[in-house]
Amino acid sequence: MLKSQHKAHIGKFQFRLALLGLTVFTLLVWEQGFGEQNLFAQSLDDAMKKLLPEEQGSDKQNYEISVGIGSWLSTGGTIWSHDASFIDPLLGNPTSELNYKNISSNIVELHSELLLTQKQFIRINYGFGEITGGSLIDDDYFSKTGAEAFTNLDFPHRFSRTSNDISGSELWYVNADLGYDAWSFLKEQGYSRAFFGYQYWTEKVETEGVTTIECTLVGDPDPCNPIGTVTNVGQTVITNTVKWISLRLGLESRYQFTSRFSLDGSVIWIQYTSMKNEDIHHLRDSLQQNPSFSMSGTGMGVNTEIAGKLMITQNLFFNVGYRYWWVRVTDGTLQGYPVKEASFIANLNELQSVRQGVTLGLDYKF
Repeated sequence: MLKSQHKAHIGKFQFRLALLGLTVFTLLVWEQGFGEQNLFAQSLDDAMKKLLPEEQGSDKQNYEISVGIGSWLSTGGTIWSHDASFIDPLLGNPTSELNYKNISSNIVELHSELLLTQKQFIRINYGFGEITGGSLIDDDYFSKTGAEAFTNLDFPHRFSRTSNDISGSELWYVNADLGYDAWSFLKEQGYSRAFFGYQYWTEKVETEGVTTIECTLVGDPDPCNPIGTVTNVGQTVITNTVKWISLRLGLESRYQFTSRFSLDGSVIWIQYTSMKNEDIHHLRDSLQQNPSFSMSGTGMGVNTEIAGKLMITQNLFFNVGYRYWWVRVTDGTLQGYPVKEASFIANLNELQSVRQGVTLGLDYKF
């Protein structure tokens, strides 16, 4: 996880863990207090049986379908930096670093799973949501030569830091998996299954306003705004769009604590991901606007999740859990697009995205 993002999220993280613990405790109390005598669950189950036809003898289906709807109360971020010092000796390494952090989104998720036989299954998840907040920290660096030319310092350093508010936009993702029930354990109370699949994940953010945090430039007139100055209020400053296309290999397990309550967990290794990232810097007339910078590369990542599941009726289930996604580039390049000069290619030092948060959902099994 990004270190700066972790510090900013620690309060929210603790709150969400507390919420998760409270919900799981409530589920256990429900199970122990009502168990099989839950009259509400029984009434709901009876109502659903009246709506759905009974399976008849030899016509009984040999497959099983489950569908669900849920929410992911998430925060995330994307950070990238590049090195153009070999193009211009005045520039440092890194040359620039942009950290889009604390990006919040309450995601709606739809999912379905088809159990083809007693062992094989196909699953698809689709999630979407609006970006509701966050911030961008934009840092620029000089080499020793650049520092001596434009500041009163004689060593490589960060000469500019600004921040922008993330004012909106959106994200969405889709996962498609094909898997196999591998084995059971602990006298059939638990089982594990393996799967492989595909993930497409994209996030688009728009920022507005520019707050000066740090500036070491010198000149006459002074090129720096006073620290704390806010400009371009209400004006779109940067638009960033990142896309990840990944191949996944995962293992998930379930342990049935009681007849109604189980605990699920999964670990997914993203052995290959392809990344495309674009920045449009709307205030920089010297850069093209379609886009200003583009980045591409390949890398790896991890998806993990843990959830408690309560059987409300024979076919209806409530679940609550915590999910964490992380992907990063291990080999990538950046391309810049000036207006009056030829485009240039620089080294991409880093690009990674993360998203995490509490999940809630309802599943129905046919």
